[in-house]
Amino acid sequence: MDDATFAAAVTEEWQAQIDGARSSGSRDEHSRAMSRLIETAAAEPVLRVLFPWTSMACLSVSHSADWRVWGSEGIPGIVAWGTGFTVLERHGRDVAVLLETDDPAEAVAYLVGWLREHRT
Repeated sequence: MDDATFAAAVTEEWQAQIDGARSSGSRDEHSRAMSRLIETAAAEPVLRVLFPWTSMACLSVSHSADWRVWGSEGIPGIVAWGTGFTVLERHGRDVAVLLETDDPAEAVAYLVGWLREHRT
């Protein structure tokens, strides 16, 4: 996939994530937390150039729009737990908690800092 096609796919998927979060964001506490997380992450330019994907209440980003690559890059994800947010790093089957917070902005800022530090 060339850079322009990837950029278009990223933009389209972020919009789909935002639209989905807005439509389900008032259902329950978990949905509201996920909605807050997606809205906060979408406002961050460092994340907006990466492909967003969600699974099992976890927002992750990737340098690829290919689902077979997702999760294999070692980039942490952010899980929305009711009103809390946890930044998790996966190493195979092992999971490390990097941050727990009640503030989605703090979780997003941590992930952005991690990406800058690891230059991914």
